[in-house]
Amino acid sequence: MNNVRLVRGVAIPASTTATARKDTHTMATTKAEKLGRVISLDDVSKGRRGAVALRNESLCSIIAEAFEAGGAAALTGMAVLRNSFESLDSYKNEKQRVGAEIRSHVDMLVTDGTFETGTKCSINWAPETGTEMDGVPQVSRR
Repeated sequence: MNNVRLVRGVAIPASTTATARKDTHTMATTKAEKLGRVISLDDVSKGRRGAVALRNESLCSIIAEAFEAGGAAALTGMAVLRNSFESLDSYKNEKQRVGAEIRSHVDMLVTDGTFETGTKCSINWAPETGTEMDGVPQVSRR
């Protein structure tokens, strides 16, 4: 019995690796009433998955102002410059992240009734030409 370890009441050979033991799972009981109970689907609670969008009132305000004026919002505070990133992939990922943040705020404005259902935005990125507009997302109603 020296070559056997008890893990949760199950005999495991001592030569078994930790990886192999990880796959072994034993329930504390086999009696259904001790494992849990049946509940209504209405009582099932669900947790959030992923990130939770935070509302930036300044961003909502400038987008709303631009859309209502029939113009575009030049979001200089959200510029993404290529030389700020070591790789092209990280640069593209940041532009995707910023674009998603902008779109989520347009969606928030639709949800709260500021804009009608179905309102979408178009994001055009200013080219890097050596001006203060370099890499600035310009957001207009689509």
